[in-house]
Amino acid sequence: LGLVATVWLVDCNHYVLRPDPALDGARVGYDVPLDPASPWPKFRADARQSGRSAVRPARSDARPWTFATGKGVFSSPVIDAEGTAYIGSADHSFYAIRADGSLKWKFLTGEIIDSSALLDDRGRVYVPSGDAHLYALDRESGHELWRFRAHTPEQVEALHDIELFNVDWWEGNVAMLADGTLLAGNDNYLYYRIDRDTGAERGHWLGNELGWSLPAVNTRTGRVFFGSMFIALRNLFAFDAESGEKIWSSGGLGSIVSSPLLTSTSADGAVVVGGFDGYVRAFGQK
Repeated sequence: LGLVATVWLVDCNHYVLRPDPALDGARVGYDVPLDPASPWPKFRADARQSGRSAVRPARSDARPWTFATGKGVFSSPVIDAEGTAYIGSADHSFYAIRADGSLKWKFLTGEIIDSSALLDDRGRVYVPSGDAHLYALDRESGHELWRFRAHTPEQVEALHDIELFNVDWWEGNVAMLADGTLLAGNDNYLYYRIDRDTGAERGHWLGNELGWSLPAVNTRTGRVFFGSMFIALRNLFAFDAESGEKIWSSGGLGSIVSSPLLTSTSADGAVVVGGFDGYVRAFGQK
């Protein structure tokens, strides 16, 4: 329909988010190798997905701005220390937008982008697209460093001896393990572990439906937790990051597309997640 979507920075009271000056150089103590200077380097901010950031509102005279993309914007932005926002659009492009609202660069993929990206500590941004590729881009220039292609549905069926009814789009977001390995779920039922330097697959976990739920990572116990679109009871999973072993599966009576929150990195902590049945549930991590 030729609709134009707009990214808004709206601030009627002229407040902006700035790093807390009490922080040492505005560096954040992430327990995975995210960009340590970024206040929001991934969806839900950190490995256990607390949704907390070391920024506070500060009054500013800066003018709000808008930035128009070619179609709808469904992904959430990630933000670097300079205030540059990185966000995808249904117009197939991924954008780096400076703090003043000007375009720094854009990168064209082969399909819509409704996933959030991830900023690491090596100056890269990782972008999933509906064209079945996950891209690694140089954050300064936007140049492609590598791309990883998800398995086709036919390849998954042959590999795991299952019947698959979905596609190979990336519609979830990107997470990270303590050693820098990327984690990303695909519509082909697979949750991938990908080497961030080479783009090579380090293995994958088999879910049972669309993988939109972003994995939460307990870096102390080495366990990873994520949901699936499966309709009932078996739509939340716990895996061991090192061995790849499935620890348990559980769930509720509705699909889980939301991203789990870990209340702590203690083995006795909880996994909190909402489902399509209208409930928010807490599960033991063990």
